[in-house]
Amino acid sequence: MNEQVGAQASSVTVTSVTSYSMLGVKKSDLQSLVDKNVTGQLDKGKQVILDDGVANAQFIEDNPGTASSATVARR
Repeated sequence: MNEQVGAQASSVTVTSVTSYSMLGVKKSDLQSLVDKNVTGQLDKGKQVILDDGVANAQFIEDNPGTASSATVARR
């Protein structure tokens, strides 16, 4: 049923299109970053890495980013 402009209608349907973007990091790149950071701090004669924590890593965005970059902090 089409209502006249300005007339009350019994129902209305609204359609919206929304675009989203997401930034990601390759797991292998994150593992390399963690390995390089931690390896320099280890006493290899006394310490080994049993779990690098990458599988459960979570990050939060510190400040609003752009479509191609973001600043994050470890959670």
